[in-house]
Amino acid sequence: GASWVPEAAAAVWKAPAGIHVEAANDTKPRLLVRPTNRSCQGCQQLSFLWSPASRSLIVGSAGPKANQLQRVAIDGSAPTVLLGSTDPKRWYTPASWTPDGKALVYGATRTVTITGTSTRVLTPKTGKTVAIWSSPTSQGANAPIISANLRYWAYIEQLDQYHQQLRIVDKTTGAPHIVRGVNSANLVGWSPDSSALAVIEAGWHLVTVAPSGIVLHTIGPAREFFWGRRGELFAIRDPGSTQLWESLGGRPERLLFHPPKNEWVVSVDGN
Repeated sequence: GASWVPEAAAAVWKAPAGIHVEAANDTKPRLLVRPTNRSCQGCQQLSFLWSPASRSLIVGSAGPKANQLQRVAIDGSAPTVLLGSTDPKRWYTPASWTPDGKALVYGATRTVTITGTSTRVLTPKTGKTVAIWSSPTSQGANAPIISANLRYWAYIEQLDQYHQQLRIVDKTTGAPHIVRGVNSANLVGWSPDSSALAVIEAGWHLVTVAPSGIVLHTIGPAREFFWGRRGELFAIRDPGSTQLWESLGGRPERLLFHPPKNEWVVSVDGN
């Protein structure tokens, strides 16, 4: 499976050996980021997010002890450490960019459950970080899904064994909105312009919801989804993750491609 970027003519994917890249001028894939030594107990897996310009990746759980957040150029030049910790149990996960591309939203957690977890905003140009949400313990913490403009916070609350409630809070007005008729399956994410929240329901159907809690569109079957920069939704279908579909503005999906045999789609960059 791969995450591709039209402008950069590059594909990036994650495998057990690390994060690989293959650009248009490459004769074969290159290993871009190696994972931490597998003998490291409790180390987190690598995670990545494309930069707004699609020329580099923000990589979480990077570095020799998996406790760094790095910017890694796809040309293979030396990485830049954006955040690091002397605590070997600290790890970072990149989440999203603010609409202007100047600040990065990321998660910071310790692998010890009795300690806290938080969501923070980093401005790479200045190195300034600001905590926008935190919990004293990472065990059972209900972290909000925060829109790119930082205004809308979505929460998933477990009602019983089979049902969850999705609630959206407007942090500007303080108004809460309960999303009716949607039983979320924990797979949710805001559009780049913060105008819609995509939700995969418990029955593996993809819907979009307005910040007011109104259901906008029912898209179709999906195992996972990714937002594109123009507001299009890329949906991965079937249990083997072997179909990628696209929908723009709630219109019927169209099949984009099947990956090669014995491969599957794991990530999409919609730049």
